[in-house]
Amino acid sequence: MEKVLPTKLTVWSYHIQHKGLEVTLARILFMYKTIHRASTISSSIALETISDGYDEGGIVQAETIQAYLERFRKVESETLIELVEKMNGSGFPVGFIVYDSFLLWALDVAKKSGIVGAVFFTQSCVVDSILYHVHTGSQVSLPGLTPLEPQDMPSFSSDLDSYPAFFDMDHMVVHCQFATVDKADWVLCNTFYELEEEAGSTEVYLASLQLTGSETMTKLIGKFDGTDQPVTAIVYDGFLPWVLDVAKKFRLLGVVFFTQTCAVSSIYYHVHRGFIKLPFSGTNVSVPELPLLQVSETPSFVYDMGSAYPAAYELLVNQFSNVDNADWVLFNTFYKLEEKVGF
Repeated sequence: MEKVLPTKLTVWSYHIQHKGLEVTLARILFMYKTIHRASTISSSIALETISDGYDEGGIVQAETIQAYLERFRKVESETLIELVEKMNGSGFPVGFIVYDSFLLWALDVAKKSGIVGAVFFTQSCVVDSILYHVHTGSQVSLPGLTPLEPQDMPSFSSDLDSYPAFFDMDHMVVHCQFATVDKADWVLCNTFYELEEEAGSTEVYLASLQLTGSETMTKLIGKFDGTDQPVTAIVYDGFLPWVLDVAKKFRLLGVVFFTQTCAVSSIYYHVHRGFIKLPFSGTNVSVPELPLLQVSETPSFVYDMGSAYPAAYELLVNQFSNVDNADWVLFNTFYKLEEKVGF
């Protein structure tokens, strides 16, 4: 059902929409024509396009990366202004613009239009922190992180010549993403800091995920119902056994995919079935089709019985709760893979 992975801005848009705000995603025209809209974007989220100046081929159409970035900045700013004016005249005026930090000129558009500008640093917070606090020397010390060596840092920081186009453009684009951060009305970072407080607890989060996930999947299946591409099967991660109930409700095939390595999944399976007794009474563990294991070689959630993360332990073991009812079972393994590749 999904052809591409949603971007961080797309995922964030879902959360904002859930809070009751109207969201419009602006995508590059070439990308819009290349990627099917229905594959990732909810029908309730409006989608508009802006141009990067290379509508037929994208970045590969440009002579160089630097030429692409220069034209992208000019044309994208112009078409973004046109989009804001279009929406303001349609009865749904733009209240704020959330833009990727690499597109810092979007803030100029927001300021000229008299609306709020929110910069979103979509890279991990650690990477952005490094780029913001770039230092010289053999060791870098950043707030909240252990001391780092040069090789621990992004290559943009440790090897200034690795991607010269990204530095030549507008006095080093990688660093210039912070050039106007002090002028932005809001600053958003990609981090899980204090996420636990928002979710309340792992148990609460998982219960909420099952409730809202079931509702969302029901709507998504209904969206395709009656089209020339109806849903016939659902492939789901083993950690989400409740998805099988949704599949059975709509008489669809339910295919469980245990995405951890087969060896690890086998251990959890035997724990769930009671074939491996916990807590361990000896120093070795016998698992069918695996060599004799020492207790310390089993997953930590098994040998300490999830004492540190009990909710995670329950999640890992109970992923097999209804595996017998699945129509298909897929495992992450290289068994007989050699026969396929010819080795």
